[in-house]
Amino acid sequence: MINIPSGFENLPGLSAKDFVTLAIIRRYIDFKVGEVWSEVCAELQEEFRPIASDEEILKVISEVSENIGKMVIAYQTEVLENQYHQEIQEENKAYTKIQDVHKQKEMVNKSWEDFLTRTSNYEALKKAKRLQEKSIEASKSKSKTQSGAVHSTDIKGLGTTIGSGRLVTVESTPSQLVGGPLAATDRALKKISFCEGALKKNKRN
Repeated sequence: MINIPSGFENLPGLSAKDFVTLAIIRRYIDFKVGEVWSEVCAELQEEFRPIASDEEILKVISEVSENIGKMVIAYQTEVLENQYHQEIQEENKAYTKIQDVHKQKEMVNKSWEDFLTRTSNYEALKKAKRLQEKSIEASKSKSKTQSGAVHSTDIKGLGTTIGSGRLVTVESTPSQLVGGPLAATDRALKKISFCEGALKKNKRN
């Protein structure tokens, strides 16, 4: 009962080779029992001739030991194959990541080359502008109504040397039309002005 296999389950951090070795350790007692029965069968065949029923029992015991050995070998093979496939997947992921980084660098370099070409070559700059205008026109809705407003893509006033802006003239609405506390204030101011005018007129008389 000392070599029970219950202590060999759920052991994290072990490699595939460690699990291969553990598979043998877990079946150590079965292997030893099979080894003893194999020696017994060999000695019986040398000195005695077992009867049919005993021979059948010995055959079954030998087959059980062989099946246990085959099960252990199959398990070890599966563990090693899983490790191999996992390593292949990790290599493919690493290779894919390297490819993505390389493509990203190529795109950055290509974008920088295009920028230098557009800024240093006037013909290339005009070509880029035409492509941009075509892209803007293509993005517009193709189903336009006759009453719909069509806005030009050109921006006027780009030749000025100062920041462009908009001039808006706002005329204030008279307070008597708006109402509220300002309307009363306006009427009070007019009343005071009228009174001051009357006083000045009386003094002159």
